[in-house]
Amino acid sequence: MPILPVHVSGTREALPPGSLRLRPRPVELRIGAPVDAETLAREGQGEGDAERIAHALQARVRALGAGSDDA
Repeated sequence: MPILPVHVSGTREALPPGSLRLRPRPVELRIGAPVDAETLAREGQGEGDAERIAHALQARVRALGAGSDDA
C-alpha cells in the first residue's frame, strides 16, 4: 500500500496555539507523490525498518514544506 506524504501550512495563523477562536486564513495542503514502504526503508536512516521509514517520510514532508511560511 502506498504512503502519501502531505504537508499542511497556515494552520498556526488560522488557529494560534492557546486560542479557541478560528480565524479565516489561507491554509495550504501540499501532497507529494505516493511512495512504498520499501523505498522509504532504503532512503531513510536508522536501525530498524520503522525508524528508516519514518526518517525518510519526514524528509519528504519537509521538502514539500520548503518555501512555505511554516517550513
